[in-house]
Amino acid sequence: MNEFSWITALKESQMDFSIRDPHLRNQPVQQYLAFYNFDITLFDSYQCGFVSNEYSPLYIQYFQKNKSAQVVLYIHGYLDHTGGASKTINFLLKEGYSVLALDLPGHGLSPGESGSIASFNEYVEAVETAYKIAEDFAAGAPVSGVGHSTGAAVLFHAACKNNYSFKKLILVAPLYLPYRWKSTKGFIKAAGKVFSRQKRRFKKNSNDKLYNQFIKNDPLQGKWLQLEWTKALEFWQKDIFNCSVYEGEVIILQGTKDTTVEWKKNLEFFRKKGANVDITVFPGARHQLLNESQVHREKAEQLIKESLG
Repeated sequence: MNEFSWITALKESQMDFSIRDPHLRNQPVQQYLAFYNFDITLFDSYQCGFVSNEYSPLYIQYFQKNKSAQVVLYIHGYLDHTGGASKTINFLLKEGYSVLALDLPGHGLSPGESGSIASFNEYVEAVETAYKIAEDFAAGAPVSGVGHSTGAAVLFHAACKNNYSFKKLILVAPLYLPYRWKSTKGFIKAAGKVFSRQKRRFKKNSNDKLYNQFIKNDPLQGKWLQLEWTKALEFWQKDIFNCSVYEGEVIILQGTKDTTVEWKKNLEFFRKKGANVDITVFPGARHQLLNESQVHREKAEQLIKESLG
């Protein structure tokens, strides 16, 4: 049997998101949670499965704390998935928050060509779908958002577009321009005349050696950089540039050794697009700030704790 047969089983299951606590009886769900080190003792109830969306179904998970007064919506970055955020989700659960997390289209367990998208509008609409579900679970209590990289970017865009009243919006290493964007874009376009995709080179995105080793062997990590995604990113940059200023409170966390996004220019951009933006820079930290070495990660988690409190 395939070592990761549980992935195929989950993708083909068409599991109904409304079913409560499937991890108590569904072996593939149990294997998923165990493989990504989700601590099942930290949540009181759990839901996972597919939710209809205009473009394609979305795989969504809800980790519920019975006494939680607040829901946090979490959105992962490009080529990543919710499982890669287990440390952050476990941390939020320990702090007493319920967490709703989305696998973006073409990522993790959500359908779609891996790492490819025709338009970033598909990502934004996926966030909108997840936000409505988070609001329903919150039942009038505050909803906050936490996003990483591309997830931070489309979470912010959805908030601007719809004037969402997040209690707090926390953006970790948010994307606007990728690292060395001008030269990278030219190289990708030139290569795109021959190839529609390129093999992903796993960068040192964290000072945590165990994390860097794990993602190279993570079966749900995207393995290809898609030319179509790059084209969609260019169009999205114009869309978000012209989007209205977000009036809510925004907290940005950014490492200074990030070589995935052009972080200095990106901070300038988000400072202009938000009316109330607070930025904290983490010297020596890399792009995967929430999966960094313990010192960096705990500082980031402490700031998130203070921001959400």
